[in-house]
Amino acid sequence: MDKKVPNLYTWLVPKLRQIARIWPGKNIARDLAKEKVHIGFYKNGNPEYKVMYRCSSCKELFDVKETHMDHITPVVGPEGFTNWEDYITRMFSNPDNFQCLCLICHGFKSDQENKERKENRKKAKK
Repeated sequence: MDKKVPNLYTWLVPKLRQIARIWPGKNIARDLAKEKVHIGFYKNGNPEYKVMYRCSSCKELFDVKETHMDHITPVVGPEGFTNWEDYITRMFSNPDNFQCLCLICHGFKSDQENKERKENRKKAKK
C-alpha cells in the first residue's frame, strides 16, 4: 500500500477545532458580549434594536460576523505545544477564558502570540 497515514497532530487538531466551535463555554462567553443597540423605529412607532458584540480590546461594537471568540490563555502557549491534555483543557475551557474580539484586534493578538512562540522556538534551538 502506498497510502500515507496522516500524522496524529495534523489530523486531530482540525477535528478538535471543529468540535470547539459549538463548545457551550464559548457560546456562553459570546452571549455575555452581546449588546442590544437601538437603531431606529418601526412604522408603528416601536423601537427597533440590533444585537451587536463589544470587542474586549478596542471596546467598539461589531456585527457577529466581524468578531471571533478568542482564548484569553492561548490554546498553544508561548512555550509551544506541550501535551494533548493541556491542549484539550485549554481549548475547551470555561467561559471566563474567552473574550470577544473584533477581527482586527484578534489578528493583532494572534500575531503577537505567534511571534512570541517563534522567538521561544529560536531560543530553544540555541
